[in-house]
Amino acid sequence: MKRAIILFSFCMCLLELISQVPFEGLITYKVEVILKEKDSPYNDYYSQKYGDTIKIYYAANGNQRTDYLNSGKRGMDWRIYIHEKNTEYAKWHNMDTVFYFDAYQLATELQEFKKGDKRKILGKKCKSIVSKAYEPNGDETIVQKFYYSGKEYADPLIFEKYRDGYLDKIYALSKSHFRRRELDLKYIYFIIEAVEIKEQKLPPELFSIPKDKIMVSY
Repeated sequence: MKRAIILFSFCMCLLELISQVPFEGLITYKVEVILKEKDSPYNDYYSQKYGDTIKIYYAANGNQRTDYLNSGKRGMDWRIYIHEKNTEYAKWHNMDTVFYFDAYQLATELQEFKKGDKRKILGKKCKSIVSKAYEPNGDETIVQKFYYSGKEYADPLIFEKYRDGYLDKIYALSKSHFRRRELDLKYIYFIIEAVEIKEQKLPPELFSIPKDKIMVSY
């Protein structure tokens, strides 16, 4: 009887894993930027960099597109991650250049990685993951907090090479896209929190990189 119960539990867990389908759709986040220093020369840039709303399109195959709404003239336009190439592309409003980098590369040194607190977001209780890393070039310690519900399933195997921001480790633990993300940086405290989640089929062209732009590696 005991063996039968164990076998049944194992089969149920296996069935649950097999039946999980990666989330595909759009999550809209509100943006909050807290400036740490009153007279910092970077305040003007950071206050307009991210806009007031961020829309992230998540494809089931791992591709992601981030659009920054109402960002300023010096702010960001979009970022696109292409899973097949494990490459991230970014464009600012005031430049015709598209910058890109290999998402497997790391510019920071991980100091701490742990489970954090819980909070309710859009009516769902969310767990969090906290990472702390040192960035030697800017002599900066970056603390990141990633809240997830588990409902927006993400296959961790898809992101096992996405090391930028330690997202490979985060997805391995969360198996979910985030509903809230906090970044404690040198000059700002950056927060985005989900205000709307739509599961929908996304057109592949949404993740196309413009061919008429200058491409620069960084």
